[in-house]
Amino acid sequence: MMQTFTDSPYKAFSAEVTADLAGKQNYVVEIVPGKETIRLATAATTLPIGTIFNQLPNSNQFTVRLFGKGGTMKVIAGGVINTPDQVVPLAGGKVGAGATGNRTVGIKIAPGAASADGDVIEIIDALEISL
Repeated sequence: MMQTFTDSPYKAFSAEVTADLAGKQNYVVEIVPGKETIRLATAATTLPIGTIFNQLPNSNQFTVRLFGKGGTMKVIAGGVINTPDQVVPLAGGKVGAGATGNRTVGIKIAPGAASADGDVIEIIDALEISL
């Protein structure tokens, strides 16, 4: 039976391709169109749902920290992001500095120094979807 309500910042999803998500904690994910599975974000114009929190043991299920639940969260930088820049999803699930016309997922608050590719950064969860 399909669950129709989640009163938590975390929800489990099946991976489209388990190997693509393994070891990708804090990467941004999206729902595969027309399915109930997830994959790494594919572009700055994607509809992101959250970040991978962990993989459930011996499973193709991943717990996702959902956007829009408030607070701060960790994401993986895809390059230089200053504090306090807006961040957007990039192809491959990392985030980059915000740009006009893209969907922002938050505002970088730490560390104070500019990030580099692969750095774990902290963002204030501020999902902004412009269609």
